[in-house]
Amino acid sequence: MIFYCLFLLPLLLHADGIPKAPEVFNINLDLPPSERFKEVVLAKKQGIIALKNTIIQFINVTDYTIKALGFYEELVYSHENCYEELLGVAKYSGLTFGEVFLMNFIYEILASCTSIISIDNEGNILHGRNLDYNFKEVLAEVTIRLRFWRNGTMLYEGDGEAGYLGLVTGLRPGAFGVTINERNKGGPWDTIYEVLFKKTFAVPYFIRKVLENAENFTSAVEMFSSEEFAAPCYLIVSGVKKNEGVVITRDRDGVNNVTQINVDQPDQWYFVQTNYDRDLPDPASDYRRVPAEIRMKAITREGINAQSMFDGVLNLVPNMRPSTILTSIMSAQTGYFNTTIWT
Repeated sequence: MIFYCLFLLPLLLHADGIPKAPEVFNINLDLPPSERFKEVVLAKKQGIIALKNTIIQFINVTDYTIKALGFYEELVYSHENCYEELLGVAKYSGLTFGEVFLMNFIYEILASCTSIISIDNEGNILHGRNLDYNFKEVLAEVTIRLRFWRNGTMLYEGDGEAGYLGLVTGLRPGAFGVTINERNKGGPWDTIYEVLFKKTFAVPYFIRKVLENAENFTSAVEMFSSEEFAAPCYLIVSGVKKNEGVVITRDRDGVNNVTQINVDQPDQWYFVQTNYDRDLPDPASDYRRVPAEIRMKAITREGINAQSMFDGVLNLVPNMRPSTILTSIMSAQTGYFNTTIWT
């Protein structure tokens, strides 16, 4: 009876909705920054406003604070392209600069995740993730696929939310893929302080910068390891060559730890990262990493592929949860990138 209930649970988690593919939008990096997200914002304007209202209510921010951010908008962001993009989102959504600025810390406020990298016997690298958010009903309406183009060529693509400039899952085909997992070492106001007064990057926005500029796995890892960030996090990076898979455990001001795949060692052909440091066990209240590791080992290097990772790990409890908003599996080697949104 217990087994039967566990078998049905993944279906029950999503019984109220239908899995769907994300709507795709193209972002032209040759446009002025303030115009790049115009199409996205106009298409998803009502969803963006609903998300803004939900976030402001959740963090209990006052109108005074939001207005204060607007008064000092020139000081809020020293990264010029990001600042101009934020202005564009505000312009086309009808929101204030302060409201849009706060929305762009949604990941630090709401997220948790599971990320997996595996390498099979043929050297094929897969990178999977579940993204879990509060306010799933609101977020499902604005979760989209963004493809970034320059000079007529697509540089990279990723999953994000309309009105949100960063990416939490990204792929530069032929080079590397990246996911970010939250590392709970401080709250959203700590992050906002870092951006305002230390001029650091919000990590999901920096992911875009790396996808835009790093041409391979090695340079991406170097960039993710050297920049000072607004928030601690785990950066999970996959590449195209043997053993190109790492978890970079980041403090705000530097690297705390790096774990790398090593297919020459037993049972090191994969790793699973959730939202807790790897030298500590996941808490009993959020026990996800070990069950996923056990299932990956059972699948074996011979049996791992996109379908078995999806069916055998990411789509099963406890890694699949009522708050799971999307499941993505990608490969930088082939350019494969499949995302399922759970509504």
